[in-house]
Amino acid sequence: MIPESKLPALGTTIFTQMSALAQQHQAINLSQGFPDFDGPRYLQERLAYHVAQGAESVRPNDRRAGAARGDRREDGGAVWLPARR
Repeated sequence: MIPESKLPALGTTIFTQMSALAQQHQAINLSQGFPDFDGPRYLQERLAYHVAQGAESVRPNDRRAGAARGDRREDGGAVWLPARR
């Protein structure tokens, strides 16, 4: 017996859309673990260096500034405010 889907009305996902766009524009798909080949060694080394240094996608100063402005929803999630960027 196949269980009923918990997402029957989900429709097309962002992953499907991005994969289609990558194919349409003959671009490298960077979503869902793509590309399926190794990048340049120097780039791998630089990435490893910065990860080891604690680099992340949100700089600490940006995070503190957002918290000071109150960029938070009532449920605790962050809010992106493009006018403030």
